Amino acid sequence: MLLIKRYSLLLLMLGISVSCLLFAQRYRYISDWTQVGKHSLTQASQDILANLDDQLSITGYFSRSHRARESAGVFIERYQRHQPSISFQLVDPASEPQHVRDNDIEEGDIVINYAGRSERVRKLSEQAFSSALARLARNEQRYVVFVSGHGERNPNREANHDVSAWVKVLRARGLNVQELNLSSVQAIPDNTSTLVVASPQLAYLNAEFKLLARYISRGGNLLWLSDPEEPVEMKALADILGVEKLPGTLIDPSSLANGLDNPALLLTTKYADHPATKGFNLTSLLVYASACNLPVASSTTCSSRRRTRWVPTTSGRRTL
Repeated sequence: MLLIKRYSLLLLMLGISVSCLLFAQRYRYISDWTQVGKHSLTQASQDILANLDDQLSITGYFSRSHRARESAGVFIERYQRHQPSISFQLVDPASEPQHVRDNDIEEGDIVINYAGRSERVRKLSEQAFSSALARLARNEQRYVVFVSGHGERNPNREANHDVSAWVKVLRARGLNVQELNLSSVQAIPDNTSTLVVASPQLAYLNAEFKLLARYISRGGNLLWLSDPEEPVEMKALADILGVEKLPGTLIDPSSLANGLDNPALLLTTKYADHPATKGFNLTSLLVYASACNLPVASSTTCSSRRRTRWVPTTSGRRTL
């Protein structure tokens, strides 16, 4: 009797093992228990994938002995979990020498093809890969435009008082960046996603303020970076926006407790409920910030279309 029970238990365990094996072959479940979620995708990457309507095909060019060949497949699999239609293949560059030469492909390249366009990634990182996907997802050339000609912080010059480091991040995420001298145009181009006024040192002309007012009244997005030494004439822009800059400098005694030696250096992780800061939870350092009164609401609507557009070329302070 004891022997029969043992055989029964053995057969039961064997049956459970076979069932688990068959279940595992048919169904797959993956859970990321790491503290920083290093085996998962961020919500931003998931949102990019959700906006891709066409087939996404990926080719990794790795020789059979390449140390990153296996990890490339594991990396792409993170994206396939959220978008199972993604196709991925590994190609040994030695097997297609003509194709590799014609397309200037190097070993370790990952080529992403989408809707007749392609991007190349040479680093297995979510930031690099998702930025490439974001560039492919954009069907239209849209621009972040920096106003120039008045001593503004330069988006291309690498001085410590300029904004080139920020612009590099924008370009890495698939955004086009262009400079614009307001005195040389009749209207701000239609495909301007955001217009940036970055701390001008000289006052704008009345005609330039009128261009800004027309752009804003038609629903244009404006980012204004303002310094204390800004020309007083820039109050005209504040009037257009309905913003009142208040005198004085904000201080926070808790800055001293955070290791800063000046209470006018403000650390914050809390932001207003606004589309510009939606989902942003990093720490910001505000240097000699001042307060302002903002309009409660805006009823401005866009009822006409501007015809000027950008043509692609080959080529910190406070926010109000």
